[in-house]
Amino acid sequence: MIACQSGLDFSKRILEELCKTKNIKINILRWREICNNKKIKRHDNGVSYEPIQDCLWPSSKLSKLPEISAYVEKLEEIKGKKVYYCFRNAGYKYTAGIFSNLVNRDIAEEEFLKKGIAITQNIQEHKGLYPLGYNLTPSLGFGSFCATDLNISNTCPIVLWWGNVIEKGNELDCWYPLLPRRISAKDINPFDADWTLQEAEDDGYDDVFDTCPDCGCGISLRNDGGNGFCIDCAWNH
Repeated sequence: MIACQSGLDFSKRILEELCKTKNIKINILRWREICNNKKIKRHDNGVSYEPIQDCLWPSSKLSKLPEISAYVEKLEEIKGKKVYYCFRNAGYKYTAGIFSNLVNRDIAEEEFLKKGIAITQNIQEHKGLYPLGYNLTPSLGFGSFCATDLNISNTCPIVLWWGNVIEKGNELDCWYPLLPRRISAKDINPFDADWTLQEAEDDGYDDVFDTCPDCGCGISLRNDGGNGFCIDCAWNH
């Protein structure tokens, strides 16, 4: 399990209070812990904060950009009060996190945020959906940044997963996901008494549009490695 620091601390505190009455000790096991504690504590001699931030958290240098400041104002209208911790203070010494350096971090966060805002303006409102991913409270989004070959969390920036690979005539057509989905045949329920074998609909995923330079196989949406090679050869490049 991958756990975020803020959620883990909250869950552990609640569970420990409940378990205390039963004399039960708990230990939450996780494979990886994502650092996302954004709280800043102020002291007489300065401030203390967590310099490592694994989630995307845009720099405060972006707060004055028209489209971004307008979006924050919209969030505050929804919440009915000021939204805190939207931006990472550019004056503090935060690390580059998962990026090679802070400059590249700033670039990625700015572009993901701008395009995410543009996407949200072209679709109907979905509760909890924000430019940098789903979140429980009004914000720019949770900003997690991890995906596997099987799935991607909807708490990641929406530019990574929102959209249609093939146009379907719905709101998802407004964007092509940077991590396009490969779907299986039409979902079926073998436990349904009335179920009968059906041929999968032609969804266009197997239509060949290129050839892999390495192995020579045809490349379709189902086996596109994303870099001009098929999924079997892409990792070599």
